[in-house]
Amino acid sequence: MGKRLQIGDIIKKKREEKNWTLRELSDVSGISMSYISMLERGLKKFPSVKVIKKLAKSLDFSQEQLLEIIGYMENNDEENENIFFFDLNGLSEEDIELIEKQIEFLRDRAKKKNQNNKTID
Repeated sequence: MGKRLQIGDIIKKKREEKNWTLRELSDVSGISMSYISMLERGLKKFPSVKVIKKLAKSLDFSQEQLLEIIGYMENNDEENENIFFFDLNGLSEEDIELIEKQIEFLRDRAKKKNQNNKTID
């Protein structure tokens, strides 16, 4: 599997294809301009399912298409056991950022472990 696009890359590309400003996408989707901007700039990487649904609908994607494009889902009929969504309601921005950093740390650690295993084989 090649490098997947980040959700912010997809959002910005589709928004620009529609010739929409951040404000226009915000108005259509109901998501704040600042949050959309943070997604586009890669400052937020793990939007909630609710946000993904709103963005997908606003940008003429199905939720599944958007999840597949950004690499959360594979395009097959098998159940993907690596997809986790959490209800982050009630958590502060600081708490969510800590969770994002922990996920990135674990991904990096797993990637390094996989690379080490390949060199041993």
